[in-house]
Amino acid sequence: MSRRMIRRVLCLCVIGVATAACMALPGRQVAVFQEPPLPMKGTIPLIAGLMTLEDARPVDERRAMRDIEKLPERVTLQILIDWKDANLFRQLNHVSEPQGADVILKGELRSFRWKPSYAWLPYIPALGTLAAFGVPVAYSDDAVEIALDVIDPKSGQAIASYTKMAQSHHSYWVYRYQDFTAGDDRQTNSAFRQVADQLQTAMLGDRERMVAAVKPAAR
Repeated sequence: MSRRMIRRVLCLCVIGVATAACMALPGRQVAVFQEPPLPMKGTIPLIAGLMTLEDARPVDERRAMRDIEKLPERVTLQILIDWKDANLFRQLNHVSEPQGADVILKGELRSFRWKPSYAWLPYIPALGTLAAFGVPVAYSDDAVEIALDVIDPKSGQAIASYTKMAQSHHSYWVYRYQDFTAGDDRQTNSAFRQVADQLQTAMLGDRERMVAAVKPAAR
């Protein structure tokens, strides 16, 4: 092999290694919770109290997500922020006791998975430049399931109950996650966001039933 050819091969290897060094998936916490705002679809004219979701995940899922501490609390906080931004209720607060509100939202986090995988081709030194031409360098699969009850704090009875679940698959390109928190780089169709949106839609569909249950005079 000529010296010129050797230089070319070495150059390709260096470029490939440099490119691959940039190709690391965002941290799991960033990837899971970097969400755009939920759309405003309507408001339920009640004061709601959201209790921290109970952790009902299988043991293997808890082990796989150890890097995110207090995951149920983190999920509850994100849902609280999402629904407040979307004006889902006239007022929404985090509460520790099922009292002090027109309705209480109480539920379980039954499943929460986020699994990354890497495409092997762009990580071969001589082929690392493929990432620059739009070849995906990594993928992720996520799944979420949340069960939620809307409870009348006076009677302790459930007004409505929901169980929502979703799955999603995402591809990552080297250009997308260099600045993963910017603009369109945020996960717009993650399983977590789908579930939050599904619960929002379901509760809005039961708006009249909720109001009638806790404020009979308003019927």
